[in-house]
Amino acid sequence: MYLNLQELQEAVTYLENFEVERILKLIEKLPIRFVRKPSSGVVMMTLTDTFDTPFHIGEILVTEVEVEHNGIKGYGMVLGQDKDRAFIRAVLEFLESSEAYDVIKESIRVILTNAWKREKLERSKYESLIDLSRVEFDILPGR
Repeated sequence: MYLNLQELQEAVTYLENFEVERILKLIEKLPIRFVRKPSSGVVMMTLTDTFDTPFHIGEILVTEVEVEHNGIKGYGMVLGQDKDRAFIRAVLEFLESSEAYDVIKESIRVILTNAWKREKLERSKYESLIDLSRVEFDILPGR
């Protein structure tokens, strides 16, 4: 299974803490520098209602970070205060744009793919339980 960058970025949210630590160990070997160190802030969250009208539900807390090496940049942002996951997302974007570091890229990709598969399996189990509870009503009995 080959995940694209967007799926890899999403998989970061599914990582267990020990997997975050493993990825951080891999990343520490990279010669990257911070353009913007991890920082927390708020952004306005906008949703679209059932009538396709956008509305603001309020401000949400985010953590963002930006890294760079040899002119190649990576940006990462996550909901909440989690500088490690924001950093991992920034490094992912950097690595996807870089021609080097194939061994580190592949090692991170394996960890993220496993987290992705685990989450999808859990979701399918949950959805199966929901399907079992569905009730079909006979609107017009006898017809």
